[in-house]
Amino acid sequence: MLRSLIAAVALLSVSAAALSASTTYRDDDGRFTIAVPTGWKTNKPDASSLIAVNIVSPLDRKPGGLCLVLASPTPQTRDMPQAEIDDAFIKLFTTDFWKKTFAAGGFKDVVLDDAGQVTHKGRKAYFLVATATAKGDDPKTSYQAKSKQVIHVVPGNLFFVQCTATKADYPLMTKEFESVFASFDPRVNEMLVNAPQSAPSVLTLFAGPGFEGVAHTIAQNTANVPALTGRAISTGIAIAGYGRWEVCDNVNFTGACQVVAAATEASPGHFMRIGSVRRHAAPGSAADALGVVSTSSAYALREGTKKLRGR
Repeated sequence: MLRSLIAAVALLSVSAAALSASTTYRDDDGRFTIAVPTGWKTNKPDASSLIAVNIVSPLDRKPGGLCLVLASPTPQTRDMPQAEIDDAFIKLFTTDFWKKTFAAGGFKDVVLDDAGQVTHKGRKAYFLVATATAKGDDPKTSYQAKSKQVIHVVPGNLFFVQCTATKADYPLMTKEFESVFASFDPRVNEMLVNAPQSAPSVLTLFAGPGFEGVAHTIAQNTANVPALTGRAISTGIAIAGYGRWEVCDNVNFTGACQVVAAATEASPGHFMRIGSVRRHAAPGSAADALGVVSTSSAYALREGTKKLRGR
């Protein structure tokens, strides 16, 4: 008992030192700054990666963890006031949204532990805490990883700050993780004016429940979906990329139509009739970015869980 108490005190001392002696990482592209706990290392993936930086605890220190920042530019939103963005996403980021996001992203074993919103430096930020199983080739090498992800939606950019540890170690890493989250500061990127537009979204229809079964991805307006896919019903819809879709139950964009911005699923035992689909042509809104949020958030969770093993 005494030995455990001494170890706990020593760990708290290390964490306190890390909080007081952290350094600041400045993104090469001027997009953000973030604290790096003392002794932790940073590495920047190649330009093809969505991850802007990895922040990794010392390999010889137990417990350990890693944090990452993922940046997804959305130049289409650069002229939107922050207040308008905040007002929109307060309504859009629900527990149901996150559950469907990860199910549509291929996660079948994720437990959503918590989700909500906080005020960060005068604007809204959104968080989720999830536990996922990292599976190796040998089932004995599998482990559970716990991650907290904080999403910052600012004009022209989406940022995902995520910290991950094994489920057992996560409570011991909380102080250092929270120092990283609290320090994040997105910057106005002057290069944003010349940034390429986000890739237009694609829509995927699923034949089985839980976003499983045969999937058909559609990238353009389609007046007769059954002629393309061979069926007129679907159990779920996922959207990846920037932009909403209008989904109609009859061909030629007629019948009952609905606008879909993110993963949508029929109630258990029911189907959605899909006759035609087309890009939603109404003026842009913050909801257009939900497909980017879905794909980026799932990507960050997958990468953090995977990289934890090899940190």
